[in-house]
Amino acid sequence: MGLGRIKKSEQEYRDIINRNLRKDLMQYLQRARIKLHGPDGGVIISIPVIEIPVLHFSNPKPYEDMGDDEFGVNVGVGQGEGDPGTDLGAAHGDNGGQGKNGQRSAGTGRGEEFELLMPLDEFADILFDAILKLPRIKPKGDKTIKSETDKYSSVSRIGPESLIHKRRTWKEALKRSIAEGSFDPKKPRLIPIRNDKRYRQSKTVLKKQYNAVMIYIKDVSGSVMEEDRKVIDSFCQFTELQLLRYYGSLEREWIIHDGEASVVSREEFFRTTRAGGTVASSGHKEALKLIKEKYPPEKWNIYIFYFSDGFNWGEGDDEICMEIIEKDFLPSVNQYAYLEIDSSRLWAMSNPKAVEKKFSPAGNFGLMLRSYFHDNPLVRMTNLRTADDIPGAIQAVFSEGN
Repeated sequence: MGLGRIKKSEQEYRDIINRNLRKDLMQYLQRARIKLHGPDGGVIISIPVIEIPVLHFSNPKPYEDMGDDEFGVNVGVGQGEGDPGTDLGAAHGDNGGQGKNGQRSAGTGRGEEFELLMPLDEFADILFDAILKLPRIKPKGDKTIKSETDKYSSVSRIGPESLIHKRRTWKEALKRSIAEGSFDPKKPRLIPIRNDKRYRQSKTVLKKQYNAVMIYIKDVSGSVMEEDRKVIDSFCQFTELQLLRYYGSLEREWIIHDGEASVVSREEFFRTTRAGGTVASSGHKEALKLIKEKYPPEKWNIYIFYFSDGFNWGEGDDEICMEIIEKDFLPSVNQYAYLEIDSSRLWAMSNPKAVEKKFSPAGNFGLMLRSYFHDNPLVRMTNLRTADDIPGAIQAVFSEGN
């Protein structure tokens, strides 16, 4: 098989995979079969393998018993034990997928999977554009930073050998040899000398790029379970992937709180659990402090994500949070998103059967947030109880294109 045919078959295979992904990607996302490996590592999707049926042809009798015919008188299929129509499953050891008395039984063992590696940009186009149909994000104002980059746009007579411009060097050697009369068209041979050599010359160019910061706040009191942390981790990865498509520079900050708040690393954000009570304003005040000290709104696009079960025990603390959101966050941030994690394991008053696209708060914080900002496009509210909620939560958070 030629190389061209191999390339064509490979492309046909990828086309089939992409068509199936568009149909089934939501299921892979909800079942946690998708792993992101950083901005340069691509996406790995675990896809169940269905073994392709293969026909096996065999002769039931040994060659020495074939009679006078060169190929044997019994060559073919449909021969051997049993009459036509007889179910041979139970007689062949593996029970043919049948249980006792001919009853069909379930298979055993785990089905095979293979891991499909996709480039991040290709995966993002399918997920965010084709499936979730999210609008384009519009950075606010002229919030850009300047980065320096080297652009090789000129040629010089001096420079390191690693930057030699081969085409220009041979061209100069050809011009010189013709001028000297030493060039023979029938036996073309060029030997560049020092004066023929040309080198690529760089110059520093200032490049503007939109920049953004994602500030994650999480309630780590005892009511937040391990299942919640896994769902939050997966959601955070997809929100980062979405924003990376629009911002050349993307910073992340991680804040945890119970009764007090602190800025931590990503690993601590997902690993830490505390037994204290919940004072939500402590996390919001820490985010406000970060904005004032490191991310002035006139230079940064700011996204805040708050994860909580909705139960805040500080007296009057819900009102304090509403005031911080209204007076400090909303005039300066691109978006504030509240994601209520599963509290149904602990609180009978919650509603785990709520429709994923309709925000159904279980605690006072979510109820108050909805009453204050239900019609404000800069405040997004959604449930994030299980992995099944991740697609709907992504849609809810980015549906306004902020």
